[in-house]
This record gives sequence, structure tokens and C-alpha cells, in this order.
Amino acid sequence: MNKINRFYNFIIVVFKILFNVDKRKVAFRKAYTIYKEFGLKGFVRAIKNKASKRDLLDGIVAKEEGEMEELPYSGSVFIPGDHTGRKLFLQQQEEFSEAIIGQVTEELKKNICFSIVLLLGRAEINMLKRSIKSIHSQFYSGWELFAVDMGAKDRRGVNFFGGEAEKDSRIHLLGLDGQKIEEAEAYNLALSRASGEYVIFMYPGDQLTPDALYWVAKSLDDGKNIDLLYSDECHVDERDNYFKFFFKPAWSPLLMVRTSYPGNLSVFRKAALQECGEFDKGFNSSALYEMTLRLSNCGGEVRHIERILYLNYAMEMTEKVRQREKSSRVKALFHHMWRMNYSASVYERDGHNFISKWRSETPLVSVIIATDHANAILGSLPQLLRDTAYPNFEIVIVANSELSENISEAIPGLGGRLVLLPYDGPLNNSKKYNLGAAAAKGEYLVFLSDNMYVAQRDWLNHLLDTLDFPGVGAVSPAVIDSEGGAIYTGGRIGQRGGELYTSTFPGQSFYNNDDRALNHHISREVSVLSKYCFSVRKEVFFQAGGLNEQDTPNRYFELDFSFRIQDNNLRCAFVSTSVLFNKVRPEMEYIYPRDRAYLYIIKQWHTFLEKDNFFTDSMLKYSSDCDRLPNRLLLPKHILKGNKGNILLISHELSRTGSPQVVFEAAKVLKDQGYFPVVASPEDGPLSRDILAEKIPVIIDQDLSKYRAYRPNEVPKSISPGIDNLLGNFDLVLVASIVSHNFINCYNGSDIPFLWWIHDGGTGYTFLENYLPRHLKGNISVYCGGRYAQEMLEKCRPQFYTEVLLYGVKDWATDMKEITDRRKKVLFLFPATFEIRKNQLLLLEAIGMLPEAIAEKADFLLIGKAGDELYYRSVDNKASELPNVKISGPVPYDELMNIYRETACVVVPSIDDPMPVVLAEAMMMSKIVLCSDMTGTARYIEDGVNGFLFSSRNASELKEKLEYVIDNFDAMDDVRKAGRKTYEQYFSQEIFTENLVSVVEKNIIRFTEDSK
Repeated sequence: MNKINRFYNFIIVVFKILFNVDKRKVAFRKAYTIYKEFGLKGFVRAIKNKASKRDLLDGIVAKEEGEMEELPYSGSVFIPGDHTGRKLFLQQQEEFSEAIIGQVTEELKKNICFSIVLLLGRAEINMLKRSIKSIHSQFYSGWELFAVDMGAKDRRGVNFFGGEAEKDSRIHLLGLDGQKIEEAEAYNLALSRASGEYVIFMYPGDQLTPDALYWVAKSLDDGKNIDLLYSDECHVDERDNYFKFFFKPAWSPLLMVRTSYPGNLSVFRKAALQECGEFDKGFNSSALYEMTLRLSNCGGEVRHIERILYLNYAMEMTEKVRQREKSSRVKALFHHMWRMNYSASVYERDGHNFISKWRSETPLVSVIIATDHANAILGSLPQLLRDTAYPNFEIVIVANSELSENISEAIPGLGGRLVLLPYDGPLNNSKKYNLGAAAAKGEYLVFLSDNMYVAQRDWLNHLLDTLDFPGVGAVSPAVIDSEGGAIYTGGRIGQRGGELYTSTFPGQSFYNNDDRALNHHISREVSVLSKYCFSVRKEVFFQAGGLNEQDTPNRYFELDFSFRIQDNNLRCAFVSTSVLFNKVRPEMEYIYPRDRAYLYIIKQWHTFLEKDNFFTDSMLKYSSDCDRLPNRLLLPKHILKGNKGNILLISHELSRTGSPQVVFEAAKVLKDQGYFPVVASPEDGPLSRDILAEKIPVIIDQDLSKYRAYRPNEVPKSISPGIDNLLGNFDLVLVASIVSHNFINCYNGSDIPFLWWIHDGGTGYTFLENYLPRHLKGNISVYCGGRYAQEMLEKCRPQFYTEVLLYGVKDWATDMKEITDRRKKVLFLFPATFEIRKNQLLLLEAIGMLPEAIAEKADFLLIGKAGDELYYRSVDNKASELPNVKISGPVPYDELMNIYRETACVVVPSIDDPMPVVLAEAMMMSKIVLCSDMTGTARYIEDGVNGFLFSSRNASELKEKLEYVIDNFDAMDDVRKAGRKTYEQYFSQEIFTENLVSVVEKNIIRFTEDSK
């Protein structure tokens, strides 16, 4: 049936094409090109793709770079995220070959030997073969293996290893002459014989990935004595199906209490183990967990390797052994708590440990609520009082005078248990919380939003249990919505929807089972507390300086406070066993005044924002079942804070092409002039690395492309609350290109000042004319990147008032004449994306028309990425017929500058190119320029004086220009000098800096005055 439907759809498409002249021409051109390039097989595949409404070249041309393949899977275990886990694992294994790792291994400073310990219990031979094969396959050869005879009746495993020991001197068989010994004793025996500096313990059947020991050795190569290293891991069955992935966070003693998450692979420093004493025989199956707990108290460094390096063999026998170990951990954990002077009861449930502190008394807790919403507080307060099981707490409410009186009348008889603090000042939640904390009498403070309801009666008990854990400074409970969906289950640093952090596992049902090793049911250390509720000891709160009333009055106070806690060497934690639910009503939504909290956090805490170690990129990809991270905040190591103003520059993409490159140049100028620029884009690209190198922050956020496919009358007056907040942090928002019209449509007439810098040619308006606004309000100023771009805009929107703002190019020029003269041939260069608009075929047609004697004197180099695959292949085919033409993929900017050195002439035959940067760069370097009449640069070129012009439709005219340049190359110094003068007059960095700063200052001042 599906085949019939696809064929039917194809017939309809063909029918439409036959009765549409324009579509017929395009379709036949594409069909002929595909048949010519890929033959009959490719042509048939293209027809099937068209009928199936898939991409025309799907399965014909290679996948785009960045698309990830997945390991095959035929198992019966299905766990959310495993689809992505297999992709990530395959990507890691294919990242470096054995040859490359072999080369870099030779460069390691340390020659570390690893002692691998394998216990021989009731293990099948095939399991042992799997383990020893993985050890023999290691790229890093510095290892020894100790197999310990546990005294099992089945001696086949012992005999097998005896034979292996005879073949390889690195393999040793240990035991007590066949006597039965327990695990702790076996570990001690192996440790006494091991000669390696680091020790690894393995289960029979488990495997190391071939690169495992290399990555461990590399992590140890920095000279530090690390006590413990651990990696990510997954399960594998007898058919080599990979599943149940465990992507892990950085070291956290708090998470170690809940689960033995270092697990496998765990690499212990031998000396550190010996310092902790022998493995305790009283624990046996949990001896390794108990030793890890002891080691965690020694204060040595523990490091996480964010790669899957260990494969747990999944079969009934091994799973039973692991389950026995989990159930025996309670005893080890109880002793660990006792050593830490933390008296608590310990119990195990679903493979995880839980603790409940023993209390001889119940200290007073102050619950602080800042509110101005009568409906919210009068709805939640009675339920909070009624359903909180903890007996000793007071409630401190900071509200306006009128609401305070209403609360007092509505809920009488609470006496000293309810404290009302009137506050009638400007909206400042941080200040209100600080006032409440100052008046609180409790030893513990709980900051609670006014629309929170109790979902679990002992929520406060669980918060205090974790808050009293050694090293913990502040905690937050789980927050769910009225339907049980997760709102906060631990915060993760990272850009999304205009915000600086998000909750982990957002939207997932909190009460559903989740078979992932780390899920929203596990309390753990986090980077960010919840804005809805967090708890802290009163003493710690004031030591950290309280909440920041000045810089984070209403937004990001929880983020700022989280970083203050961590800056004081304390931990923030998420408590999954404490649950509240958030009841949101539309009338309760606050409209906060504009502030600079986003920028304050970036400038003040950028080192904390670089990476979230407690919810890694791999964990995020796995939890969201997505192999890409479309939203990111990229920050340089050192930020130049700038004090003249904050400017956001928005580019539709970050490729090293026209408009994005111009945005980059503008950001550099603003930074050098004392401003604080930030570049934002909905998608990442190679240009972000260049921007970061200039110490300029980069925001990658998919929400920046929302409403691009909407017309002006279809969009809301806001992209999203998060984007509104982001934009409101800046003095001016510079939006480049008409592609980003969504910002102008959504914020036309808002209180956010925009500078719309348009560089687009006529082609863009063909597609986007109906999506551009008809009229602009006072907060939008329009500038065009040249007279050509201005002419194109005037054809579409003659009612817009526009001015010209040309970009500038930094002067890299040196005396390159000597280098150019060394070439035997004249080199012509055209760096541009391969697409119809760039018109490379016209250049090749002109080259083919050159007389042989002239063509032999010149070389032609075309550089760029394939923007249009079909067009690129046509260009490539044509170029292969011309011996003096070479095609190259995109090159880094520094390499392009070196190519310029040997270039004699830059040719741009484009049919719609508003202001090619390459022409400005060419004139800056005193190169001869040939450009078509359909480029913006042509408005600044006088034919034969400072460059040469030709028709973008006339190959013969271009051929004549090429021939003239080749024949008269040595007599064109006047043209070169005139081109250089044009650069200095219009396109120099100095002129651009002066003009850009003038425009920015004028618009900031104008909008400030208009706002008043």
C-alpha cells in the first residue's frame, strides 16, 4: 500500500509539473543534472525520493558532515535515550584510529603501568575470553593482569588462565591452592602482588573499549596524583548489542551516597588504596564500594573521563552478582555515615540508597515568601500550614501593606508562627527575601515562591536531611506541575530559550518509572538551585552575602546565589524525595522591569558558566534523546567587560560568509572601542571559534529563529519571555540581514532599540518580501550595507527611511609584490559558496573562451563550500575540463590570507551580491579586482581606473577583461594603487570604526531621549 501511495504522489507531482511551465523547466534541468551525475540508478532513486516527499538527493550523495550514524541494535531491552547513546558511543570509537592514538601515546610524559584484577568465580569460559580479548586489544600496552582463583568447584576458568599466563608474561594467576576465598581477601591478595601504579577491578565477561587505557593514561599525564578516575559505561550482550548507557557527572560525594556511580571503569591509585587500609572482609560483595567510600574521605582528587570506556556484560549470571552487591551496600553506607559523624538510618530501594537523619530535636525552620499576589498566597498558605509534617516552622511573608493586612485577617490565630513584613518599595524580590531572612528566627531558611503547594507531607524533613550532609550549602526540592510533569529536577547551566539555565528532564512525568541509571528520582549535586524553592542554613546565607539586590533583583537571583555557595566551597543539591507542585495562574504572572541580570551573570560568573560538570553534554543528549546540542552559551576564558554600552549583534548563521563575517567585524570594532558586544545566532558554525578568539561571547539559541516563517500580521509581540529578557539587557540590538525579520516583526514598536543592518540583494526579497513589515515604528533604525543593498530594499519597501553603513576590513596588507612576481602564472581567485547566485559557471565559460596562448599564462582558483549540491557538481564537471582551473573546499581565514599573497586578481561574477567582502580585502591588498555589475562593490568601481566591470550575463565581456588583465598584468600599478585608495576611502577599518561608533551612539542617545 505504501508503494502504491508513493507512486500515486509521484504521478500527481508529474501532472503538476507538466501544466506549470516554470516548474517544468526547473524539473527537467534537475532531472538532466542528476542523470548526468549519478546515472540511471541515481535518477531512479531521485524519482522515489520525490514521490516520497524526501530530499531529492537523499541516499544519492553523501551525508552532511555532522550527521551521526547509530550502532545496530537487535536486543529486547529498550531504555529512553539508548538510541542516542549508541550514536554517541559510535562517534567516540570512530573519533581516533589506533594509529593516531599510537602516535599520541608516544608523546605521553608518564609511562604508567595499570594492574588489572579479575576475580575467577563461577564464570563461563566464553565470558573470560571476552574480558581477556578486550585487554589484549588495548591501544595502550602498559598493563598487567591478575586473575584471582576464588576456589570455585568448576576449575575450567582457572585452567584457562593458567594457559594464558604461560603465553603472556603480563598475565598472572593468583590464589590459595584452590581454597575458597571471599572478594575482600581476593582484592587484598591482588593488591599485594600488583606492581602497577594504578589498579583496575573487572568482572568476568566485562570488557574495556580498545582505547580505554589510553584515555586513562592521558588523564593522568598532567603530573597530578589522582586517587580515582572513572568513566562512562554501558551494557553489552552476547550479540554485541549496546544498551543501558550510564553517562556520569563529575565527582560528587553526595551522589556517591545514593549510588556507586563511579562503578566501572574505576581506576584507583594503588598508594591511595594502601593508605586507606585493607579491603574489609566484613563487607565482601560490597567491599569495593566500601573502599571507595573510605577513599572519598581522604581528600584526594577524583576525576571523571567523559567517554564510554567500560562495557558491562549483560546476562542472568552477571546481573545476579551485581544485584547482590547493590543490596549489601546499606551496611557499608551506614558505617560511612558513622565515620562522617552523620547519624542516620539507611535503606535501599530499587537499587538506590536513601538516608534519613536521626534528630534528637527539631530545629526551627523559617519559610520566607515574597509576594504581592493575594490570590496566590491566600490559596497556597492554608495548604502549606495544613500539609507540612515537620512540626517546628514559622512563615515569614514579605508583601505590600494592604496585602499584609488581608493575610492577617484571612488567617488569624497563628500568633508568632506567622510573621508579616510590609514592603511597599519597587518590585525587588531579592530585597524582599533579604528582609525576610533578617527577620527570621529559624536556624534554617526556606525561600518559597508564593504559588507553591505541598505534594509530599515530609518535604521539609527531606530538605533538612540533605542540607545537613557534610559539605552541602543549599538544596532545592523537586518541583512539578499540577499534572505531575517535571518543572525542576535539578538545574543545568546552558543557554536555552533566552535563559542561562534549564531544568534537567523537563516535561517528563515525575511519577513514571525511568530505567536510566541517573534519572529525576535520584538526589544529586547540581550547579543551579530552583527559583521556586531553595533552603540554606541562616549562617551560610549571610556568609554568602545574601541575595544580590542590585544586580539580580528579580531574575537569576537563584543562579547568582548558587554560584556564591559554590564559590564558598560548598555544594548545591537537588532533593528528589522532597516534592512541591507549582500552580500557575495567568493573572499571577509578574511583568518584571528591565534589568541587566543576564549580563551581570555572564560578566561576574563566566568561569562557572563554561561547563556544567554535574550534568554533562553527554548526559543532556542522553536524557533528551538528541545527539546534538542546538543551544549553547560559548564564553571565552577571559571576558573584556567594556563600560561604554552593551550591544547584542544577531546573525542568522555563523558561517564564514558575507553577512555573518560583517557582524563579526562589527563586534570586534565595538569591543576595541570599549563596548561589550555579544554575538547571537540560532545555529552554530565555524565563525563562532573566530569570535571566541576575540574574547567575545557567543549565544547559540534556536529560539532566535522562531516566527521566521510568519508574516507581520501573524506574529505575537514577543518571541518568548526568555528572549524578551535577553534583549532587554542590551542598550542596542543590531540585527543583520532580512532573514532575521522575525525580530523586527515581533518587536516593532517595543521598548527595545533595534538597528536593522541590511546587506541583502534582490534574491532575498524574492522569497521574503511578504514576510517583511510594511511600516516601522520609532525603535527600529534601518541601515544598508551599500548603495546596491539600499536600491534593492527601496524596490521592495520604498516607504522605509534608510541610511548607508559600509562595513570595514582590517588592513593586513604588507609589501607582497615580491611574492606575487615569483609566480610564473597570473593567479585569479574567487572565494565564495558554490551556488547559482555566485555564478561560477559564467567565469568557467569565460575561461574556456580564452585563446590557448593566453590561458597558459594564468591559473584560476575557486574556493568555497557547496551550498547547492547540484550546482557545485556542474561547476566541478566544467572545471575538470579546464586544465588551469582548480576547485577547493573552504579554508581557514589565515590560510586564505596566505593565498591572497600569491593572488594577482580577484574575480567576482555574481548575479546578486550586495557587497562581497573578498573584493574589499583584494583592494586592501592592492590586488586587481574584476566584478560584475550586479555586485554592490561595482558602485564604487570606475571601469579601468580602480578595477574592472563586466556584465553578469555576458561571458564574452568577462573573457575580454580576463585577457586584458593577463596581457597587461605588469603595467597595472596605477589600477592597484587606485583600488587601494578606494579601500582606504570607503572600506578601511578606520572609516568603518568611525561610522559604526557614530551610528551606535546616535541610536542609543536617540532612543534614550525618546523613552524619556
